[in-house]
Formats: sequence, structure tokens, C-alpha cells
Amino acid sequence: MTTLNIVVVTAGAARHSASALLAEKLQQSVKDALPAGTSIKYSTHHLGQYTHDIADYLEGDAPGTLVALFEQLRAADAIITVTPIFKASYSGLFKLFWDLVEPDDIRGKPLLMAATGGSHRHMLALDYALRPLFSYLGADTCATGVYTTPGTLDEARTLDRIRRAAGELAQKSARALPHS
Repeated sequence: MTTLNIVVVTAGAARHSASALLAEKLQQSVKDALPAGTSIKYSTHHLGQYTHDIADYLEGDAPGTLVALFEQLRAADAIITVTPIFKASYSGLFKLFWDLVEPDDIRGKPLLMAATGGSHRHMLALDYALRPLFSYLGADTCATGVYTTPGTLDEARTLDRIRRAAGELAQKSARALPHS
């Protein structure tokens, strides 16, 4: 059995934030989209738990927990990342974290980006804020991003988009797996 190592990074304010809930749906959809005989090992990280570590890292101290997360990103077969949208862009914590990641750490890695926000007016943040960030870092971003608002996470249109994005990540990831 082949195991796919996927790292999930969410930047919601709490472990049960809208961003974390969207990440869980994306994880399940990726699992459903993978070929038979492929298992997944997920490592989920909520950036709210790393705020002090990120601040320490900025001051020159490299906390072990953050260093371990960077190592997991380098070893990942694929990445799922979700941010809340504030004032028409990703959260400051999300940006600060990804600013600490070296481009070679995720270069060429399949990456599914998603976001949550208060209204549909901010859905283009995926294309004008997140996509350029991950392009700079060299990630192999999925063409389909996912954006949700309160109350739309379980709507048919959102679930279809989640399945499409998850299918793209599964396809990109499966290409990188060794074939028997």
C-alpha cells in the first residue's frame, strides 16, 4: 500500500474555526479522490498554536515545534492550506508563517489553497493574494481554489468545488507517488 504524506496548515483563530472545518472537508475529499490502495497520513497544524513560536523565530530563536513543522513541509507529498480572509486578503498570521518558509521547502509540491470569509466579495483573494504567494514559493498549486462563507460550507455548489479541488490535488499527488 502506498502512503501519501499531506501536511495541512490552517490559519483560523481557533481549532474549530471555519478554516479548520473547511480543511477537514478538503482532507476527506482528497481521501475519497485517491486511487484504491493509497492511504494518507495527515499532519494538521493550526497556526494559532504557533503564534509565540513564530514571534520567537522572528527574533532569531528557532523553536523546535516550528522547525519540525518546516521539516514536515519539506517532506510532504502535498499541502492543503486554508486562511480566513480579513480586509480583502489572507490573515497576518498566515502571511507571516509563509514568509518564514523558504521557497525550496515547497518548490514543486502540489498545493491546494482555500479560504473562508464573511462574504463572497472577497472570493477573488484566492487569485490576487494567495496564488501569487504560492507561485513565488514555487508550489504546484491546483487550478481550483475553494472559498466559503458562513452557511455555504455544506451547499451543493461548495461541495462540488471542494470535490473538484480535492480531485486535482489527488491527481497531482498520485503522479508523484512511486508506481509498483
